[in-house]
Amino acid sequence: MTLVGNTTFSFTGHTATGASSVTLVIKQDVSGGRVITWPVSKRFSGGVTPPATTAADAVDIWTVGTYDAGTTNIISLAVKDVR
Repeated sequence: MTLVGNTTFSFTGHTATGASSVTLVIKQDVSGGRVITWPVSKRFSGGVTPPATTAADAVDIWTVGTYDAGTTNIISLAVKDVR
């Protein structure tokens, strides 16, 4: 997806068994500087949200997974600033 403004994510439609995952390829538009807001249920490695790349046309790849039907979303910045 290409960010054309600040974006807030929410994740719904998890499987009843509880475990699911998704990969997000997120690109800044030609202006850049777009901010991502993650859901309250987020968890990051070490408890620290990694900063998204905000340069114009920058691409980051994020993974989002859950083990409890979306009560907790574990988010990882898998690849930063793809070129």
